[in-house]
Amino acid sequence: MKHNWISILAAAVLLLGACGRQYSPVEQAVIDHVQAQVGADSKLMVTKIAVEDSLTYGQLLEQRIKAFEVKYQQDNKFLEKSVAKNNIKKINQFDEAKRKDLVILDALRKMDLGPKASEVVCYDVAFSGKASTSGTETVFDGYYAAVSPQGEVLSLTPGQKGLHKGFGKFLPGYSDILDRAGVEDGPARDENDPSNK
Repeated sequence: MKHNWISILAAAVLLLGACGRQYSPVEQAVIDHVQAQVGADSKLMVTKIAVEDSLTYGQLLEQRIKAFEVKYQQDNKFLEKSVAKNNIKKINQFDEAKRKDLVILDALRKMDLGPKASEVVCYDVAFSGKASTSGTETVFDGYYAAVSPQGEVLSLTPGQKGLHKGFGKFLPGYSDILDRAGVEDGPARDENDPSNK
């Protein structure tokens, strides 16, 4: 009888080990992306993976508006310092920057996303793990990935800082707004960056 219990317990342990966790398509996209980065010959062990948040187009628009409001305030401070130092070149530079900030802010505030405002741009996925290849180990501790609803990894960063950097490009018409204002790219403000809160 004792032998049967040991056999049943051993079978249960083997069965549980073989079952493994089923990952969501978003989580699987992160695993596949990391595996591709470390190489097919590496063994990847996932210690943590979880979808923690999502970013909608409406939230992204609000992030861009806040980023340009902060940029406008910073440009205004630089302009005031330049005036105090009577630095004509810097006065012209920051005066022009403020003008562009206001043009962009006006356009962003008028942007109507309609039903798209509630659509998801990306899911924020927390990821930790390690990859091993013939004596070499790469550790991914506290990484985050932004993954589109279609399963494309848009960014992978060590920590949340910078996760959504450059995501203004996903807003419909955002690039046109920057072009009309004569700006190459907007401020790199990321709402997940604790220093921005």
